[in-house]
Amino acid sequence: RKDGTMNRTNTGHIAALASLAFLASGALTLAVPRLGSAVIVRLDGQAEFSSPAGDGKVEEGMAFSQGQAITTKDDGKIVAVLTPGVILCVAPETRVDLKQIEMVTEGLPDAGKRIDKNITLDLPKSGAMRFDAGQISASLNLKVATEAGDVLASGGRAIVAKDGADWRVICENAFVTFDQKGEQKTVKQGEVLTASRSADGKVWNTRTEPLSGTGLEDQFVGCRRDAERLAPVVFDVDYVRLEDLLDYMGGVDAVKTIGQSTYWADVSPTTRQSARSATRQNAGPEADIEAGRRTPRDMWDWYGDVGVIKGVNFVPSTAVNSTEMWQKDTFDLDTIDKELGYAQTTGYTAIRMFLPYLVWESDAEGLKERMKDVLAKARKRNLKVVFVLFDDNNEANREPYLGRQADPVPGVHNSQWTPSPGASLVVNKEAWPKLEAYVKDMVGSFRNDRRILMWDLYNEPGSYGMGEKSLPLVEAAFEWARSEKPVQPLTTGIWSEMGGRMSKTLMELSDVISFRAYENENDLRSKLALCQTLGRPMVCTEWLRRDKGSTFETVLPVFAENHVGWFHWGLVKGKTQTYMPFESKAGAKEPDVWQFDVLKPDGDPYQAKEVELVRNFVFEN
Repeated sequence: RKDGTMNRTNTGHIAALASLAFLASGALTLAVPRLGSAVIVRLDGQAEFSSPAGDGKVEEGMAFSQGQAITTKDDGKIVAVLTPGVILCVAPETRVDLKQIEMVTEGLPDAGKRIDKNITLDLPKSGAMRFDAGQISASLNLKVATEAGDVLASGGRAIVAKDGADWRVICENAFVTFDQKGEQKTVKQGEVLTASRSADGKVWNTRTEPLSGTGLEDQFVGCRRDAERLAPVVFDVDYVRLEDLLDYMGGVDAVKTIGQSTYWADVSPTTRQSARSATRQNAGPEADIEAGRRTPRDMWDWYGDVGVIKGVNFVPSTAVNSTEMWQKDTFDLDTIDKELGYAQTTGYTAIRMFLPYLVWESDAEGLKERMKDVLAKARKRNLKVVFVLFDDNNEANREPYLGRQADPVPGVHNSQWTPSPGASLVVNKEAWPKLEAYVKDMVGSFRNDRRILMWDLYNEPGSYGMGEKSLPLVEAAFEWARSEKPVQPLTTGIWSEMGGRMSKTLMELSDVISFRAYENENDLRSKLALCQTLGRPMVCTEWLRRDKGSTFETVLPVFAENHVGWFHWGLVKGKTQTYMPFESKAGAKEPDVWQFDVLKPDGDPYQAKEVELVRNFVFEN
C-alpha cells in the first residue's frame, strides 16, 4: 500500500511481480527466480511440498522449480504463477507434480525459431485445478496429465478435476483438446468433457456436453478474482508500468526458494541475446543506430519477445474505407469489438489498420480518443495493433473526403478506398508542415504504448501512378517518426520492383523488413531470398489471393519455414467487398472462390480448414 503497510494478498502479489520484473529491469535479474519456476502467490490453509532437496510446508512467496510436487491439505487452496505465463489454482486435497516448467531458447531465432513455453503438470490420481493461460499462443504448450488422458491447451482458461470416479474437463474460454494415446477430442468453450472408466476398467470412455452445474467451477470463484488481478503482471508485463505496480504494492520482498537444487531454464535477456548473436551472420552494421535506425540485434530481440505474429488487415464490415471507419459520425465501436472477438477466436495475434490523415486534420483529439478505444478493445482480445499512417492505394480513383462516404459499387472490389493524405498533398511540400505534425502527433502520442506492435509509415508508396514522387515523403516520414523516439519499430513494406530504387530505400529505412506478397509460392520464395539478405526479421503485411495460388495451404508453410510474421487481407466479408477479385466489374456476382476475407458476417468461417491452419500455425524448428 502507499502508506507502507502490506497485507498477505499484497505480499503474494509482490512475489509474483518479483518473478517477472526482470523482463523490464536487468537490475532485478539476480534477485528473483528465473523463468521456469512456480511462485506461490496465495495460500489458504495448509499445503506441503516434496522435492529432491527435501520435504516441507508450503509458504506464500516460495518458488518451486520443475521436478517438484505440491500437495494441498483438506483445507488448503493455492494460487500460483507459473512464470512461463500461467496462473494456476489448486483446490484442496490435490497433488500437482511440476514435471516441466520451462522455456526452450536454443538457437534463437534461426534454429529454435521462437521461445517455446512448455508446461507439463500431473494430477496423479485425484484433485482439481484451474489454469488461466492468457491468450491463445502457438508458442505455449500446456499439458495436464491425468490417468484418463492428457488435457492439452495453448492458452485460455479451463478446469481439470476428478469428480467421483470420473474425470472432467471444463472449458471456460480456451482451445482445449483431450488426448487419449494420440486420439484427440476438442472441448469447446462452455462445454464439459467427462471421462468414465469402462465396466471392465480397461478403457476410459468420453462424452462432451454443455456445461450444466457440476459444481466444480464453484471451487474457483476466489481464484478467478486473483487471476484477474494478476493477469496484467503475468500476461502483459511489457505494457504495464512496473514502477506503478511497485509503488502500489509497497516494494519487492525477497522471494523464498526451495533448497539448493535448481532446474530453472535461464532465459534472461543476457542469455537470449547471446543465443541470438550466433545466428546473425547476415546482420547489417550495428552503426545503423547512429542514424536512428534500430540495429539488427535490437530487432531480433524484439522479434523473439513479441512471439509469432499471425495477423489480419482489419476494416470493420460496416465501413467502406478507413475514413468511414474512423470519423466520428460513422465510428462503429460495437462492430469493431465484436469482430475483434472473431479475430481472437480464429487464432490471430495482431491486426493492421489504416489511419486517415484527413480525419486527423479535422478532429485530431477525437481520432486519438477513438484509437484508444480500439486499442483497449484489441488488448481485451489479446491482439497487438499495427497502424498505417500514409497510403497511396486509390481504388476509388478520387482524393479523400470527409462526411458520408459513397456506397460500395455492387460487384466491385474495394470500390470506395481512398488514399491518405492524397496525391495532391504528397507532391505539395507547402502542405508538409501539416503532414509532419500528423506523423509526430500520431507516433508521439503513442510512443510508449506497447499495445502497438509497430508503425507502418506508408502503404504502397508509388502506387496508382505516383511512382518515385512519393519517395521524398517516405523518407521524411521516417525522419519525423524517429524524432519522437517510439519504443515500437518502424517499417514500410516493399511491394513492387524488388530491385528498384524505391524498394531498396524502403529496406534501408525500415527497422523490420516488411513486404506485400499476393503471388504464388515460387514468387514468394524469390521475395524472401532478397529480404533475408538484410539480416533482419521479416513480416508480410499483405497476402492471400486464393484464385492466383496465394492460399493458406500454400503460403503458411513457407512462412513457417522461413520464420516470417504475417498479415493477410482481410477478416469479415463486408462493405469493402474484398472477397471480389481485383479485376471485378460493376454488377459481378459473388465468386465461388473468394479473393480475400476469411469469415462470413456472422463470424462463421468461409472455409473451416483455413481457421484450423491459422490456429495451429507455428514456426518450424
